[in-house]
Amino acid sequence: MPRRWLTLAFASTLAVHLAAIYWPRIDTPAAPTGTDKVVHVVLFAAPVVAAILAFRRSWPVVMLLAAHAPLSEWVQSLVLPARAGEIADIAADLAGVALGVALGVLGRRRSTAATLVD
Repeated sequence: MPRRWLTLAFASTLAVHLAAIYWPRIDTPAAPTGTDKVVHVVLFAAPVVAAILAFRRSWPVVMLLAAHAPLSEWVQSLVLPARAGEIADIAADLAGVALGVALGVLGRRRSTAATLVD
């Protein structure tokens, strides 16, 4: 995949990440228990995967997103009246970063292997 598409994918996932993290609370009473934590994992994993695939030196993005996990919860508890910072959300965010690293590294290896074969 061309690098510009990967960069666009990163920018898009980061924009969705920031919008969702700082959006006022939206309650969905019909959502199964734990859905919120799954959303946190995905919101942090997606930009990490995209960064690893888009950039040769992706570790600054990974470190910034890992630092953003507790910072975003703190900001939510201070600035957004209907949101509260939760330790469990920080854990889900960091799990998302770790999952994103694993999937991104796997994707990069597969891409490199496919390029060598072609």
